[in-house]
Amino acid sequence: MAQRRSIITIAALCFCGGAFLGVMAPWSSSDLSALTQRVEKAAPEGKRPGRPAMSRVAGVGVDTVGTASFADMIEAVGSIRANQSVAIVAEDSGRVAEINFRAGQAVKKGDLLIQLDDRDEKIALDEANAAFTEAQAAYERQKTLASSKVATQATLEAAQALYLKTKAAVEKAKRNLDRQQIRAPFDGIVGLSRTDIGAWVTPSEVLTTLDDLETVEVEFQVPERMLTEVRDGQTIHITTPSYAGRSFAGVISDIDSRVDPASRAFTVRAKIDNADLALKPGMFVNVNITLRERTVVAVPESAVMALGNETYVFLLDNGKARRQVIELGLRDGSGKVEVTKGLEAGETIISSGLQTLADGTPVNVIKGAVADADTKANRRPGT
Repeated sequence: MAQRRSIITIAALCFCGGAFLGVMAPWSSSDLSALTQRVEKAAPEGKRPGRPAMSRVAGVGVDTVGTASFADMIEAVGSIRANQSVAIVAEDSGRVAEINFRAGQAVKKGDLLIQLDDRDEKIALDEANAAFTEAQAAYERQKTLASSKVATQATLEAAQALYLKTKAAVEKAKRNLDRQQIRAPFDGIVGLSRTDIGAWVTPSEVLTTLDDLETVEVEFQVPERMLTEVRDGQTIHITTPSYAGRSFAGVISDIDSRVDPASRAFTVRAKIDNADLALKPGMFVNVNITLRERTVVAVPESAVMALGNETYVFLLDNGKARRQVIELGLRDGSGKVEVTKGLEAGETIISSGLQTLADGTPVNVIKGAVADADTKANRRPGT
């Protein structure tokens, strides 16, 4: 029995060994070599197993770091105010009889804007004039009699008092009549009418507005750290979205004596000539004050890139791109940006073809190359 088990075990081992050899037999050394060649062919160029990586050469455009004239400026936002501005109201209650203006009309000082019903005031003036005429005649008679020693001094003084009283009543009646006429207090432009003919108005009711717009003021705030930089007579320039491409010049006329403790800024006002009435009260404007001009190192904004809080450019260094960290200052609005640290005039920077560059990338300078549009759109230059 034991002999039979040994024979069966040996037979099983022989069978398994044969099967194992049968499975392994197809993977000969020549087949393994062919497989390796197929893997190498399938691998991307420059990354095939056992071979050194091949570096890609980037085509770029370059520019020379130069200098430009930059101006230190104060920038602020402000609003337009009329040189003079009033709300037109009635001095007495009354009913509107006439409206003698239309919105936007230019008027002169003293022009009649609104006439209230003044019939009662005219009657009162006539009565006052009649009383005054009578009192004046009586007073003249008493003076004549007093000079002839016929009238007493007391009678003369009573006639004089009545004369003065009726004279004052006439002046009061005239004043009441005048207050039924609402006139322009100065030259200006009237606003919308806020009443109608036949309406009853009161002294607290605004009937229209009047603005002197030949000269306007712009009011804006400046940070307190610039307090010593701003002074009376300084020239400013303003722009507004309402007039794209147009700039208005003005002169600082008033500087507040206090700094707002909440905003840490002080208020400044400047006067601007507005002969064509282009600027209206309440308009939003951008204010620029030029302090001084200086010559600085500057590069095209298209050459500047940013990563996190770091701003940098690529220098051309022996056929390779070298990453150079820089610090920026002002922009001049024409595509140039000031470099305060990291570059010197005369160095060569890469200004286009930046999208594939890294520190040490081999580059090929292409004459006439321009900045890639996608690069400029995705770049975030420092300020």
